[in-house]
Amino acid sequence: SSLVSIIGIGDLTRKANELVVTLPVGSAVVQLGAFESKSLAQIEWERLEALLGSVITSKNMVIQKAESGGKVFYRLRAFGFDDLSDARQFCSAVNDKVACIPVVTR
Repeated sequence: SSLVSIIGIGDLTRKANELVVTLPVGSAVVQLGAFESKSLAQIEWERLEALLGSVITSKNMVIQKAESGGKVFYRLRAFGFDDLSDARQFCSAVNDKVACIPVVTR
């Protein structure tokens, strides 16, 4: 299982309130991008909140550190879906504005 940071809405600048948890295997999330740094992922989340409003503010931001080909990157994901079908519906609703990929955590 991967270690994931979940930062609640409104807590983007209050790092002391950041929770580090493991998302349960099988959790439905959507991936909204991959970035060189955690701060770039947070900035993108803020941009998406302004762009999408209540569609995304009802979800939790997840930033997942990952590595591929020796490079570290940070996946920006939204968490808080009932199941993969719910995540797919979310992506269908926002795909005209933002790249969105439904994923089940492994």
